Amino acid sequence: MRGIFVTGFAALFISGASADEVKDALLSLEVCYMAQGVVNGAKTCQPPPMIVGAVFGDCSPEEDAFEFAIQHENQTNASISRMALEKARERYTPRIESQILSGQTTMRKCP
Repeated sequence: MRGIFVTGFAALFISGASADEVKDALLSLEVCYMAQGVVNGAKTCQPPPMIVGAVFGDCSPEEDAFEFAIQHENQTNASISRMALEKARERYTPRIESQILSGQTTMRKCP
């Protein structure tokens, strides 16, 4: 399922056969978001929506790589790649929040 999501989402911002760089960058971004969701959840019992921003901050190198890949593959300006990152954040936020809850309940034992 994850591969379909990554491939489908990446296709929104790229065209042609040179999509591998964008797909790889998006997959790295997803892995970072999920891992950092658990890590950040294990640190605090704050509500997940309050922690999502910290996850984004922890994954800023992967976000930068994703934006660069979109710009590089499409020869587009920064506003297009920024829009793609905002869409990725929007789509991944529910899953990040789920990972935060997982970290809170399994590692930190939050109520």
